[in-house]
Parts: sequence; C-alpha cells; structure tokens
Amino acid sequence: MVCDGVHLTVDSDPECSAPSRLRGEGRSEGTFVPTDCIKPDLKWTLADLSGSNDPDTGDIYSGLDRFGRVKDNRWYDSGNSVDADRIKYGYDRAGNRIWRNNTVAASLSKAFDELYSYDGIHRLKTMARGILNTARSQLTTATFGECWTLDSTGNWNNYRQDDDGNGCWDLDQTRTANAVNEITNLSETVGPAWVTPAYSRAGNMTTIPKPADPTESFTATYDAWNRLVKLEEDNVSGGLWPVAEYAYDGSKRRVMVKSYTSGTLSETRHAYFTANWQNIEERLGSSPSSADPDRQFVWGLRYIDDLLLRDRDTDSDGTLDERLYALQDANWNVTAIADASATIEERYAYAAYGTPLFLDSSFDPVGSFAFNWETLFCGYSSGKKHFCTQFEIVIFILSWVFGFREISNRMLHCTNMSIRLLLACVTLSALDLRTRLQHVLLQQWPR
Repeated sequence: MVCDGVHLTVDSDPECSAPSRLRGEGRSEGTFVPTDCIKPDLKWTLADLSGSNDPDTGDIYSGLDRFGRVKDNRWYDSGNSVDADRIKYGYDRAGNRIWRNNTVAASLSKAFDELYSYDGIHRLKTMARGILNTARSQLTTATFGECWTLDSTGNWNNYRQDDDGNGCWDLDQTRTANAVNEITNLSETVGPAWVTPAYSRAGNMTTIPKPADPTESFTATYDAWNRLVKLEEDNVSGGLWPVAEYAYDGSKRRVMVKSYTSGTLSETRHAYFTANWQNIEERLGSSPSSADPDRQFVWGLRYIDDLLLRDRDTDSDGTLDERLYALQDANWNVTAIADASATIEERYAYAAYGTPLFLDSSFDPVGSFAFNWETLFCGYSSGKKHFCTQFEIVIFILSWVFGFREISNRMLHCTNMSIRLLLACVTLSALDLRTRLQHVLLQQWPR
C-alpha cells in the first residue's frame, strides 16, 4: 500500500501472490518485515537483503533472533547501497537487552555503542556508552555512563552520572523517598545541588527541577483530573511568571499549549489527534479554525509510534515547505531524520531514560536545532503520550491478562510509567475485564 510516498509491505509467502505477514516457528505472527519508502529510497527490514538464511535461526529473518526479539534493526539506503542507520542488539538468558551496537557510527569511528547491566530482579543498574569490544562484553572506549541503586519498590536510592566516560562521576546523588514513593530529599557528594521536588496531597509534583538546569525549578498547577495545566518559574521581581499553559480534550489529549517568554505569551499551538493518540497536525494562532498548519505528521502501520514523515512550515508563510522522514530503532526512538533524497540531516542518541543528544549526520554534537524535531524518545511528541502517565495498571493485572513472560517485555515500552489500577469501580465480570484489557493494551504494546 502507498501512503503519501511511503510504501508499506509485509513479507510475501512464496506460495501466495498476495502479501502476508511474518509467520513461522518461534516468530511473532503479524510482524511487519520490510517497509519501503519510495521517496526517499529507504528500506527498513528485518529480513536479509540477499535472501540468505540466518546461521542462527535458519531463515531469512536476520533481524530477529530465535525468540522473536529484534537483533538487527536496519535502515538501508537503496539508492546509495549503504546503511543509513543500523543497530544490533544482544540479550541475556532472561531476555534483558545487554548491548546495543550502532554499526553506522562504528564505521565512522564514533563511540555510540551501549552496554547494560541489571540487578537480581532484572532492573536496569548501569548503562555505558562507547565502543564495544569484539565479544561485546565490555567497552574499549567509554564516553558516557549512568548507574542506579534501587530500593525494594524501585525508587532511586543513588544515581551517578559520568558525562565524558573518564571513569570519574560528575554527579553522585543520594535520594530518599516516603511511603508513597515521593522524593523527599536530594543530596550529592559530587555535582550540582538539584532542587528537591514537592508534591500535592493528590501526589502530583508541584515543584519540578528544570530539565535544562535542575538547580532551578518550575512550579506546576494541575486540574481536578490531575492534568498539568500550568508551569511557572521565578521572575526577576521575586514572584512567578508563566512558562506554559495547557488545555485538554475529553479524552485527556493535550490539544493546546500556550508558551511564554519572560512571562509574555509568545505562541499558542493547537494539536489534532487520531483515535490512537497520534498527533497529525499542529496549528499556530489564537483561532485554530483560521490558522494555517504549522506542521503535519503521517503515521505508519508497524506500531502506534511508527512516524513516517513530518511536513513543516519553516518561514510562517502558510506553506508546508519542509518534509523530513523518521528512522527509528527497535524501541521506536527516532534515531535519524532524512530528506527526500535520503540524506541524513540529523541523528539522535539518548540516555537510558530518554534525555536526547542532538547530532549531525556524522554523529558529531550540534549546538543548534535547525529542524526543530520534536518526536524523539519512544516516539514521544507534543501532547501525544499522556497515557503513559495516566493509564495506570497493576503489574499483577497485566500478568494475569498476558502472562508474566510476555508482560515483562511489553512493560519496556513505558519503563517509568506509574502502574496502578483503581479496582473499586470495576463492575465487569472477570472474563469480560480480561478480554477488554487485552483489547485495549494490545493497541498500546506491540505483539
């Protein structure tokens, strides 16, 4: 099928003329195998380009291991016969991902491989970035690292960060939490002193360390449905002025954002969504009905976060004059964007919990963001992913619905999501509840 210049295909059964989805022993039925972009001439594939069988699995699906996990996520530039983006993965016997190899970066002698370790109950303990050795068991060169010590409920007792991989921590932070898992104190032996968060009686964080400078804070206001409606910061007079204001529709999607500069309104942005919470258009102006689109998005069929392309008005003249295509890794993090000629315009790398690093096509850091690309970690974009913080479900319910072995992989989609379920209002029978939960959740997590 063709959608605005993008051709989506699934693997064809050799005995059938019609395309079919992936099937076979040990494979996830319904998995898309290749996606062909007609313009640009880019191909995402989980199958061997030459059709040769994988020596480990014995079939052509070289991008999947024998348990159906992605081990080779490949974007191929067919016009230039080179990999535009290619990331390989390795797993331990429990299914935890233990290494990530960026082959395109390695070909340019850039250190963007990653190595992970876990504690005894499979929670992430360390993440390090650099260049993997041949055995992929350690880094020969390190450029970045993070380390966590977790308590029994998953709160961070200690967090350490090495900004340059020299083996010395640039931040060594101790945290304490109360009985309802709210951070009550932050202290450090190395690095800047972060603002300690504060919370409302409903559990919403009302004092938030600024991501760009955690030594300063935002003041947050929420509505009766616990949705963030205003962010404020200290002004030059010792009071507060607004940074942003938010409005939502009846489905809790963030449909309007007002942005302020030094307390003065600078932009009003309206967003429009599909039934699957996919942002398809944003308009600028106080009256969206008469405003021209500022950007539009086209989404694919592989997954809810399968962003194909974005059109943008770069000069506010009412014309969408820029089109860029998204390349994603196996976790739906956007790792690169390309123009219509398949030229990579920008690349992205992430810390373990999503802090982005903006890079040029050669993996060198860039100081300015020429393309204002907003869809990054796990496909998160403006107003799109509120279900990860508001859709709260108990682990044991998920285990009951899907089984423990499956849910451990599905939960990787929203590692930090709060997981609870208020069962007091449940009036469905156990069978009906299970069926409905399966239907809803399978729209949010990949099979």
